Parts: sequence; structure tokens; C-alpha cells
Amino acid sequence: MNSWQRDFGWEIPGGRRVGGSLRVPGDKSISHRAAILASLAAGRSHLHGFLTGEDTVNTARAMAALGARITGLSTPEMEIEGVGAAGLTTPRHDL
Repeated sequence: MNSWQRDFGWEIPGGRRVGGSLRVPGDKSISHRAAILASLAAGRSHLHGFLTGEDTVNTARAMAALGARITGLSTPEMEIEGVGAAGLTTPRHDL
């Protein structure tokens, strides 16, 4: 047995099939990109599993300041009404 199997894996001899589901935490890089791309798209996007770290939420806030309408800010389930690239507006304050 190598160290990876010893530290992270396990063996279940025999037995029956195992089923279920797994929800993994949001990813920081993908959460940033999803907020930006959803804001640049024309129409509504539903983001599930958005990582709610300070920097990812600030990215979403910056996109809202540029004109995107965001519901559920700071939650893992966020909805963004994108304005399209041509619909971005000048923010009222520094980003």
C-alpha cells in the first residue's frame, strides 16, 4: 500500500454497491470567472456553489457597480442579470 492509499484511500472488501451524492465547495478561480462572465453575458445566470470568500464577493460587488444586477450577493446561490459588454456603466465610486 503506498502512502496515498494509506493517507486518503480505503479498501472495502466485498460488500454491496455504495451510492449517494457529494457537493464540493466552490472554487475561487471559477467563482471569480463565473461572476465576471455572467455579468458580461446578456441575460440571467444562476450560479450554484459560488465560493463566498472576501475577494470573490468583492469581484461580484465590482460587477454590480459596473451595472450587473445581482441577487443573493454573499451567498453560494447567486443570480446575476448580465447587461452585456456594451451595457456596462461607469461606476459611481472607485472599485
